[in-house]
Amino acid sequence: MARASSPRELHAQALKALARAVQADEARDVRRAKAAYEETCELLLAGVKLGARGFKVEEQRRILLGCLDRLEKISSQDGAEAGDDEDGEDARPGGFRGVAGLAQVKRALREAVILPSLHPKLFTGARKPWKGILLFGPPGTGKSHIAAELSKESGATFYSFAPSDIMSKHQGDSERAIRKIFEEARRNKPAVIFLDEIDSIGRSRDNAEGSSESGRRVLTELLRQMDGVGEDTSQITVIAATNNPFELDSALRRRFERRVYVPMPGPKARARILRIALGSDATVVALRAQEIREFAARLSGFSGADVASLANEALMVPVRNCMNARYFRYVPKENVAAPGLWRRAVNWAFGVAPEGHFLVPCSPHDPGATAMNIMDDDFPAHLLRVPAITRAELEQALQQVKPSVDKATLEQYAEFAAQFGSDSREFAFEDDDMDIEEEDWEREEEEAEREKDLEARNRQREQAQAKRGTEAARATEAPTPARVAMFS
Repeated sequence: MARASSPRELHAQALKALARAVQADEARDVRRAKAAYEETCELLLAGVKLGARGFKVEEQRRILLGCLDRLEKISSQDGAEAGDDEDGEDARPGGFRGVAGLAQVKRALREAVILPSLHPKLFTGARKPWKGILLFGPPGTGKSHIAAELSKESGATFYSFAPSDIMSKHQGDSERAIRKIFEEARRNKPAVIFLDEIDSIGRSRDNAEGSSESGRRVLTELLRQMDGVGEDTSQITVIAATNNPFELDSALRRRFERRVYVPMPGPKARARILRIALGSDATVVALRAQEIREFAARLSGFSGADVASLANEALMVPVRNCMNARYFRYVPKENVAAPGLWRRAVNWAFGVAPEGHFLVPCSPHDPGATAMNIMDDDFPAHLLRVPAITRAELEQALQQVKPSVDKATLEQYAEFAAQFGSDSREFAFEDDDMDIEEEDWEREEEEAEREKDLEARNRQREQAQAKRGTEAARATEAPTPARVAMFS
């Protein structure tokens, strides 16, 4: 870094370094980008040391904070590229691991899609995998979600479309769109075609009010493509989802050999949905697994989407508290590490906050309370620590979010499942059936939480012992003049 005699020169050099950083960043050269961003920080901080607080202070602060944000992001990316295979703390599980419960639905999809891809020799002669699967059930139970996760779980080419993707006001365009999707799937086997909201294009043709001439043509083309007359339809699976299976055309219903009911989640499934939706970041969620299980047991009648909505509402409660707060105070940071060291230097240089501190909302009577408003332009948002949610936030969210499915609707699904469903088991309004893999994941999570609790207790014990040792040493120490001056 070249020497400069004035804050103005340092500022000019910092802008040049920033330009190099952005250029390297856009070229995905992480090493050069990090070095240039750090050089920008060094130059601006050097200017502050020379007395640059009055020279473009807001611009310097904005540039520094932008550099720090980007430094932290590319540093984490660099760590992942260097071979860190572990998911981030708040990374959500992918594939079927991210779907709570629904063991029977997973089994049906594995039989139809995953197993034939892994072991094609099992399906020879007259034994063929299912060509059509209908997922039906109340809204918000995860029909579309599990189909989307299937695309990550299987090695098949995945095609997904909704009625709005194919319906057109021009005659013949809708039929051509359906034909094009199936032709593309036949060229890229094995393939899965997912039809969401199938009732929109598959209404019964016997119902004159719910069917039009164009709708009949679209349905006829879909039936023809699913039959695959004159075409090779092996290794192509059609999966459809609907909240309204009662109005499906009987011919279309017949094409789906497996008709699987997607039930409301039971207590275990609701607890898992709640954990996934809340995330695992300890700075955001201060809830033990047992607390989540106890709370989820009270959410009878909630669909998976309702539980996820409740989790989002709970996560927003601390944010609203910050918005409504009129007083904040500084609290010490924990485990500050690079590139957080850069951020501490910036805070110190601009006098934003005491070194190594966060800003949290408080009452006007708390020690160190300072009048602030989060909506003010000069509010130090980069220092704000939103309080982690607790049981109180969940209880508050429960007052706002209510179940979206009534029991009368569930009874209609029970009748349809008894008449047309593929499951021979007794119908249940809620289902906690979990597959072996999900039970293993539950045990792993419980074991990880026990280990975390043990580490926390050991850390607290060590800190208490260290504190007692320090106090004992101070008690035996003579009050030298230097010590007295240090604390005076």
